[in-house]
Amino acid sequence: VLALFDQGLVTTDPGARAAAASDTELVAEMTGALGPGADVFEVPVVSFPDDPGSGRLLAPAVVSDGSLRFSAGFFRGGADDWQLSWCRRPTAQFVRAITAVGFDALLVQRNHHLIGDRADLESQLRSTVGTPAGVSSDGAFAWYDLRPLREELVAEHGDDAPIEWVHR
Repeated sequence: VLALFDQGLVTTDPGARAAAASDTELVAEMTGALGPGADVFEVPVVSFPDDPGSGRLLAPAVVSDGSLRFSAGFFRGGADDWQLSWCRRPTAQFVRAITAVGFDALLVQRNHHLIGDRADLESQLRSTVGTPAGVSSDGAFAWYDLRPLREELVAEHGDDAPIEWVHR
């Protein structure tokens, strides 16, 4: 219930309602394109309780019907600490790493306070995986389809050595 309030899904504020509608549309678009069971890595990586200002980062998971699996945040000191160390790598290496472990898409919350130079990040993403597969109607999120990159990496290296993909 708190997540619904936090993500603007239960409110009378027109701005929050518009944001929630935009998030719902985006998740429906992603679900249609990726299919059920797809894994979506979210950026920025947010750890709890270190960064209580998650912004709308949890909204896609909250509005999803469960068809997509979102990385969302994690509790610092837990099994998911790898997310934070991986996202600190150079962009191309980070994207190859999350592709190698099976993520199908990358979702970027463009207006999050932890995203430094958004234009630079998106430029690096375009050079690694191409243009965004979609952008939310309010521009807050952009998502990138990682499946073509996975196909390229498998064609180049074979599918039995994914860790080599990361270091190229």
